[in-house]
Amino acid sequence: MNEETSPKDISIAQAISFMRSNRPLRAEELCRDYLSKNPGCTEHLRLLSHALMKQNRLTEAEEKLRFAISLSPNYPQLHEDLGSVFAMQSRFDEAIPELEKAIQLQPALPLAHKKLGQALAAVGRGKEADEEFQRYIDSDPNREAVIKAADLLNEERAEEAIDALLAVLKSKPDDVNAMRYLALAYRQADKNLQDAEALLRSAVQQAPDFIPAWFDLGSLLSMRDKRMEAIAAYQKVVELDPENAAAWGGLG
Repeated sequence: MNEETSPKDISIAQAISFMRSNRPLRAEELCRDYLSKNPGCTEHLRLLSHALMKQNRLTEAEEKLRFAISLSPNYPQLHEDLGSVFAMQSRFDEAIPELEKAIQLQPALPLAHKKLGQALAAVGRGKEADEEFQRYIDSDPNREAVIKAADLLNEERAEEAIDALLAVLKSKPDDVNAMRYLALAYRQADKNLQDAEALLRSAVQQAPDFIPAWFDLGSLLSMRDKRMEAIAAYQKVVELDPENAAAWGGLG
């Protein structure tokens, strides 16, 4: 007989759903409500920090993550998240040890390797940054295939890129980076533009914070004379990245 879903699991599922639908304030309210009765729940503290980060309330997010780490010091994702909060504030010297701690606790954290590489590069430690980026690439064979396809696009070899990206999506249909680059390849080859639009819409649906895909969608919609939909896509870009000059240009 299956056990009933616990109130904790229900609350977490609801908060995650709100985050995925870009409603961080509602996710924050759910987390705070649960934490008012269960202040030591690290999962809710982590989700709350994500909701705060989404609202650019980074000082509050840092506070919640530090408290969560004091309760669960060996929870690798908490250290990764704290490193992310530091990096978002350009506090790279503080981000590096947190990301290193996350990887020490759980080496198979691909995004932690990528974030660590970015932080190391920002402080001029290029050789170490390259090593972390390579670990990130090596963690997923499809990731390297997408990078090679992007290189083919830069060389204007669109048909070869299309074949490579279709192969990636056959093995991993939810790879949003492959979707984005396949859409770019279709556009470069000036074919299957309806498919390109569908790919970009799927990518941003699965990854609502995927700024490059939102921008590409706006550009493609504008090219296809879908001006109002293009404006909505560009507005999403500037909501996520207010200093994105290209998106402001698209709105102008």
